[in-house]
Amino acid sequence: MASEHVGIERAERSHHAAPPVEARNGESLRRFVAVALGAFASVLLLTGIVNAIVDPLGSVGTGLVQPVVFSDHAERLKLIDHLRQPPQLVVLGSSRALKAEPSYLQRLTGLRGFNAAAANGKTEDGFAYANLFHDRWPKARIRYLWILEAEAFRDRPPSPQLLAEPALARHFPASLRAGSRLADLQRLFEWQTTKSSIKTVWHALRGAPQEGAVQLGPDGFRAVDAHDVSERAGVPFQTRFNESVLTARTFVPAMEKTGLAPDARRYFEQAVADMNAWGIEPLIVLGPVHPAYRAALGGPAYDRLNDQLTQYLAGLHGRLRFTVADERNLQSFGGSPSEFYDGIHLHVANMRKMLAKAVQEAGPALQ
Repeated sequence: MASEHVGIERAERSHHAAPPVEARNGESLRRFVAVALGAFASVLLLTGIVNAIVDPLGSVGTGLVQPVVFSDHAERLKLIDHLRQPPQLVVLGSSRALKAEPSYLQRLTGLRGFNAAAANGKTEDGFAYANLFHDRWPKARIRYLWILEAEAFRDRPPSPQLLAEPALARHFPASLRAGSRLADLQRLFEWQTTKSSIKTVWHALRGAPQEGAVQLGPDGFRAVDAHDVSERAGVPFQTRFNESVLTARTFVPAMEKTGLAPDARRYFEQAVADMNAWGIEPLIVLGPVHPAYRAALGGPAYDRLNDQLTQYLAGLHGRLRFTVADERNLQSFGGSPSEFYDGIHLHVANMRKMLAKAVQEAGPALQ
């Protein structure tokens, strides 16, 4: 009997000392998964830290390395910071307004100017810059010339580059700013951002210019930009034209169905209301497109979108004060189809003719 008990005890000890093969394998698998997840989290965290330090998109603001992507807003704010006195006339708008020369406008009006238009700008850009100038010089009488088009009313949130600049972002709701910062944080862990970081460091080591970098004058005028570079490189007009049409087809057909976006209308109306509160009646200039651009976007359908803009502006006159100079007909100011970079961007020659006509129609807006 004693030997049987000893045998049983040995069997029990043997059972506890040697777990089944399945249990050992399960524990090893769990350990492997934990180590793998830990390693992945560590790599992800390290990637985010490196991307935050390099800041390839300029969204964090470390400033240690020049972002690989040129930011219209960041560069214009630097110019505004260096202004010794407030401008008397500010140009607002999208990339279509970038060739509006403040020096030429001063010859027409006698008003010292600054071009605060922004590439891919929408109505919220105009709203932000108008308030920025008022914040800097609240007692100055600053007039506004806003080169506007229906496409500026597309349904799209403010650009990350706009919200990355505190001086501009402060005019937007905290929830919108927080959402943008969260999106910026998420982008720090994306592979695309990591590739941009590598590219940024490589550009910095080589001393290469930013992608899309331009030559901005002290008054904000784009003396040279990608359109000039492309044209000087011999890229045919038709190629540049086709690119502008392809870009427009990503959002204009949707606009033709849904109309002018509510948020875009709200920012425009708030900007004009703010200007009115400051005693200013802005001049809204509706610019032309290349005749072939209208045809490429459906002709009558594109006309209907522009008719919506006309009716919208007319409906605001009961409660907002502004002057409209409608220069959408190229022939109305002697413009030429040959003086376009592509389907929508005017050469300086066309821009000057349009501005001269608009100033004639300005009335009290530029007084």
